[in-house]
Amino acid sequence: MPGYRIINLQSQRFLNIFYITLFITLIRGSKIHTILKIAIYKLIFLITLTASVEAGEKEKSRNKYSFGLLPALSFSSDKGFGYGIIFQVDDKRAEKFKPYYSSHRFVVQRSTKGIADYSYRFDSKYFLPNQMRITLKSKYRSSILEPFHGIGGAQTNYSASYEDSSDTESYRGKFYYKYDKRNYRIDAILQGSLIENKFRWLGGITFQSTAVDTINYRDFDKELLDLPQQTLLAKLVGVRFIDAETFNGGSEHGIIAGLIWDSRDNESTTLKGIWSELLLRWVPGTLGNNFSYVALTGTHRQYFSMNSKLTFAYRFVGRLMSEGAPFFSISQQDGSFEVGEGLGSSKTIRGILYQRIIGKNIAYANFELRYKIRNLFSDGFVATLLFHDRGRSFESTPLLPDSDQGKESDTIHGSFGTGIRIALNSTFITRLDIGKALVPSVDGKGIKIYIGLDWLF
Repeated sequence: MPGYRIINLQSQRFLNIFYITLFITLIRGSKIHTILKIAIYKLIFLITLTASVEAGEKEKSRNKYSFGLLPALSFSSDKGFGYGIIFQVDDKRAEKFKPYYSSHRFVVQRSTKGIADYSYRFDSKYFLPNQMRITLKSKYRSSILEPFHGIGGAQTNYSASYEDSSDTESYRGKFYYKYDKRNYRIDAILQGSLIENKFRWLGGITFQSTAVDTINYRDFDKELLDLPQQTLLAKLVGVRFIDAETFNGGSEHGIIAGLIWDSRDNESTTLKGIWSELLLRWVPGTLGNNFSYVALTGTHRQYFSMNSKLTFAYRFVGRLMSEGAPFFSISQQDGSFEVGEGLGSSKTIRGILYQRIIGKNIAYANFELRYKIRNLFSDGFVATLLFHDRGRSFESTPLLPDSDQGKESDTIHGSFGTGIRIALNSTFITRLDIGKALVPSVDGKGIKIYIGLDWLF
């Protein structure tokens, strides 16, 4: 399973202090709740104390625990510059426990375009008997400028002038394709082996609550106070295309079940093998839920080693969802390792607008030709790639008056681009992707840039 490489802090106390000082500076003056600020400062104090103790007992604890602190830095043309910290503690009590006996990861990250992520993850395949893997995840995500381009894809007649050209008659507000979304989610997942640890079963529970609101123009653009708060979402609610009750948010607690086949030769940088999964998420009309639906997601990834340096990799993803899901949840993309959002941007179809495509029934594909340029350090490397991404929804949407919808059915959205990967070691991989939409008038003009960690798949 992909993961971040932990920086050993035993000999890097000054680096630790630098990261802490940077983080305190970044959050100072922000709108984080006072209680959360106090908790973060306490966490930073404990991190500093723990790292100092470990540095003083280097020989005693070196083989038992690994402490890591590194900046959670990223950039996306859609989400802005992301800053924060990643703190991870790995229990490595014996050599036989690989990659660790258990792991705790804390992430605190904010972005310059109004997104905040606070998460914790516990992972271990030795904590329970028979190498049954347990993963516990808790995440709070706040996006005060969440994109919404309508249900489907081409059904929304996207026009950048609605947001950008304030001096034209077509201008409808800089937040016309935005709304306020805040989500809290807790997952408890178990995985067990069926055949030689390649064929696995997955089961678990998820607790999820979402709050939705309109954009508060007073906080962003005082010049628009005299204008109605025009958003595409408000229009679709007004014509009853979207149920007004879902606009209040709600709870979606459910059960997760799935099957996984994983024959990859290496989890972090795969050269050959298959990684496929079929996941079912059932949100029943009980358990305090405000909605009831079923989502079935299938993902197939395959890797071909052409030679020692060249690899071809592709991924197909398809999702079927029953009626009853609220508009703010059909953008959610289920996965055994990571839960994504919408089609578009850095994690699905690079080069097109973030969440350009949302729908109950969707499909998308990624194709990558990866070439390792040279080795770096003992087990690192520099690699480049060419990619082509494409996808669509399968929504059948009636044309509504004054709803800015274009077609009754979606078309294929595509993009192409290139990227580079720099691996300092086998697991810590930095990523740069540059993508462009094949049809800019539909999916957004210009070149999109994404900086982050790990391979896309």
